[in-house]
Amino acid sequence: MEIKHKERRVPVQDRAIKRVNRILDTALSLMADPAHKKVTTHLIAEHAEVSVGSVYQFFPNVESVKIALIERLLGQYYEHFSATVEANPNISDLSAFSHLLVTTTYEFYQAHPDVIEQIVASSTSQEFNEVNAQLNERIHSLMLNHLLTQNLDVAPATLSRKISVAIATGDMMTMFIWSANDDKERQAYLDDWKSLADFYSSQV
Repeated sequence: MEIKHKERRVPVQDRAIKRVNRILDTALSLMADPAHKKVTTHLIAEHAEVSVGSVYQFFPNVESVKIALIERLLGQYYEHFSATVEANPNISDLSAFSHLLVTTTYEFYQAHPDVIEQIVASSTSQEFNEVNAQLNERIHSLMLNHLLTQNLDVAPATLSRKISVAIATGDMMTMFIWSANDDKERQAYLDDWKSLADFYSSQV
């Protein structure tokens, strides 16, 4: 789900792809380490054992590295959600799907708690919005196609609209959950989201 920004070169050859992944893996490790309060391109290059020029060849600045990490992480999020749907073929209503979104979001947070800060910090940028919009399109398509196979007595257009509302709600609740101050507040947001998810069962 990679967005090709004008200022960022996308690797094509295997060697370049491996180098970019090494840079991203290093950046991820540095951002998750509280000892490094400020991550720079020079620091990434040093720890990745590549030249600064190699970093700049693909990433003009640290922000572009963060966006690339977000692309990769949200891609992993989608794969996890998709696998969860595949493992639960009997899901037959939007409420159940919304609960899956709650579960996968929280699991994603637990797997990447430190990197979530980077996502929240970049959440107002145009680049993040582009990446997130593409993720939402994939989730919408997955949910719609699955539910349409369940022979629900709902017009496809209505179902599509309801899914869009569920995803938009999920976007808002996700940011609340990721930016919560502590586990108690995070759990409260999770419970609120589940209540909203239950509301859909009476609407579809």
